Amino acid sequence: MRNFAKERKDDRTGVDLETALALIAHDVAPIAETESIPLAESLGRILCEDVHAQGDLPPFDRSPLDGYALRSEDTVSAGEVSVVLSVVDTVHAGRMGDVPVTRGTAVRLMTGAPIPSGADCVVPFERVEEDGETIRLSRPLARHQNYCFRGEDVRRGAVVVRSGARADARSIGVLASSGRGTLRVFRRPRIAVFSTGDELVPAGTPLGPGSIHDSNSLIMEFALRALGMAPTNLGCLPDDEGRVAELIRSLSDHDLIVTSGGVSAGDKDIFHDVLDRLGAETIFRRVRVKPGTPVMVNRVGRSVLATLSGNPFAMFVNLQLFVRPILAALTGDSGLLLQAGSAEMENDYPKASPMRRFLRATLRGPRVRAPEGDSPGMIGNMADSDVLIDIPAGNKGLRAGETVRLWHIRPR
Repeated sequence: MRNFAKERKDDRTGVDLETALALIAHDVAPIAETESIPLAESLGRILCEDVHAQGDLPPFDRSPLDGYALRSEDTVSAGEVSVVLSVVDTVHAGRMGDVPVTRGTAVRLMTGAPIPSGADCVVPFERVEEDGETIRLSRPLARHQNYCFRGEDVRRGAVVVRSGARADARSIGVLASSGRGTLRVFRRPRIAVFSTGDELVPAGTPLGPGSIHDSNSLIMEFALRALGMAPTNLGCLPDDEGRVAELIRSLSDHDLIVTSGGVSAGDKDIFHDVLDRLGAETIFRRVRVKPGTPVMVNRVGRSVLATLSGNPFAMFVNLQLFVRPILAALTGDSGLLLQAGSAEMENDYPKASPMRRFLRATLRGPRVRAPEGDSPGMIGNMADSDVLIDIPAGNKGLRAGETVRLWHIRPR
């Protein structure tokens, strides 16, 4: 049996949360490989170069509303007397007009239509009286009133999205409008997940004596997919250090391997020996947080290996606190990090916290409710949890009405 009392102690063992996060930021290098992908498939990807507009936006002078294009000088006397103009053409968005605007004429336009030559303003439909092929105005218009200029939004050659930005609903409009059909992005991380434990059987498999269904590999997979990743779920493996080590060796082309189970100090906690077999380089081992204290992050060749607790909620906390920062370091996407907040406790949580604790909870507007049960192995109330309450070490218990710090765990 391994003698954990004699394990080597150093500044990477039994660290606090901030030290663990600093070690991740220092030791996990961003993926440098890039690829070109279709614009329509770029959601969540990180740009590896500045994107420049290939043309002016808008590409022509256009109308911002439904109305009539005309010459402002023809409306100078409107108000003293009505001004009557002849309608000589109609232009819809998507085509250029053939008839210029001259003295005493107007062109009917739809929103987004090019403004015809000769016109310098647009009057909305509701400000004119229509009478067949003529319109009557009772108020003057200023030059360039209701007028969008070519390139007033973006000039050709201008940077529309910077390198390092995330392609999302906010940026995709200008990316598409800039004329680009493809984007150069950083390669997405190659990720594999699996659970370990002799007691585990795949979901949907009949249970034998002492066995339980593997939920952790699916929790890890779904959590990573919700963050925009595409992990490979390898299911569950028995507590066989040779077999587990061989599997990890076979994943040498992966950027990140995430596992659950086998990290504590029991007879079947195999990962300490697995790491020795693999010659792993320690990033950190054990963190002073609950739940999930035994978590370890190491490097095996080019891969980052995050070995998380086997208790479902402890594993989930490990994933939020440590795997998300690993992903942020690999991708350069700070949006993957947890977002801080605060709320008022709705109920008491009397349990003392000698060590810093992360408590699952449900946010209800400005208030947050702690669950009735919070054992690391409990899974029933995880579905209702959308935040983690950050309880400092030495806390004697939380009281209703107290303001607490929390972390939002739902993907942005």
